[in-house]
Amino acid sequence: AGLTAAEARAAAVPAELLAACALHASALAGYLPLGNPHLVSDVKVGIHLLAGAGRAAWQTLLVNRPAEGLLRIAEAHLAALATAEATALAP
Repeated sequence: AGLTAAEARAAAVPAELLAACALHASALAGYLPLGNPHLVSDVKVGIHLLAGAGRAAWQTLLVNRPAEGLLRIAEAHLAALATAEATALAP
């Protein structure tokens, strides 16, 4: 049986959350070399929080068994989170 509109919308939320986390974590990582040096630790913590939320969304997305195309897009977002977090972990 197909999904109701409400079920389809609920299933889309984890993918949207993962995309938002990847976008904002990447933006913060790009800000690091340009920003106020007194804010570096706060920005890095923000990246870690976004990465954690994004990975949690990834797990929920997997439970929903997304279509192959959506899965590939989500994997790219997951990779972007890993890149941003690696930037945050650098001294």
